[in-house]
Amino acid sequence: MFSAIFWFFALLLSIALLIEKNLKTSILYFGLFGTITSGAYLFMGAPDVSFASLALGAGFTTFVFLIAIKKTGMVRVKYVPAPYMIFGKKEELSGFEYELLKSFLIEQNLEAEYSVLDSQVINRKQTDIIIGGIFSTEKMKIDERKWLKVEILETKVFRDTRSREIDLVRMKKEILEGETPAEEFEFIRKAQYQFLIEHHRPELAEDLRQYLKELKNSGDFQEMVRRYIG
Repeated sequence: MFSAIFWFFALLLSIALLIEKNLKTSILYFGLFGTITSGAYLFMGAPDVSFASLALGAGFTTFVFLIAIKKTGMVRVKYVPAPYMIFGKKEELSGFEYELLKSFLIEQNLEAEYSVLDSQVINRKQTDIIIGGIFSTEKMKIDERKWLKVEILETKVFRDTRSREIDLVRMKKEILEGETPAEEFEFIRKAQYQFLIEHHRPELAEDLRQYLKELKNSGDFQEMVRRYIG
């Protein structure tokens, strides 16, 4: 009787494993599955199998999986050079988005490989994240169905006398450097700066959203915005 109850919950976990997209959650489900099946084996009169399932399925294997996704892996980042967001030489990058992503990846125990985005060719097999003051993907040659959008920071979009749309940080740079007078810009709408994450990495997108939430609650996010954007 008790074993049937355990097998019922094991079946539910099996279904959850099939539909779960978050890698870390799937590993935790796997560990829980091993724990439940060990209980089922115990009530079926097989304590040796029960302890083996608990030790290997729920313990060792889960631990190895968690260490593997935490300690290994290279995140390949493509970026569009953008003032205040990400700029500088490849070995000396700086900016708000660069520091934000850097701090997130450090927390995730992941390393990053940065390279400038060639807008003509975006190879998803060689790209995990795209950053660089992205507030619209209309002119980018990407399939939006293949990318997950993570909103980072609210911005404003302006139109100049040449009917060119420009975001706040790029407009600020042009005004400060005397390239375009402020009166030539007309506000048209609000938008969001966003990171684009390859759709096969949903756990990365979800972890980033959670990290942003924690960063904003602590006040560190606002301080980072003031430091790099003003």
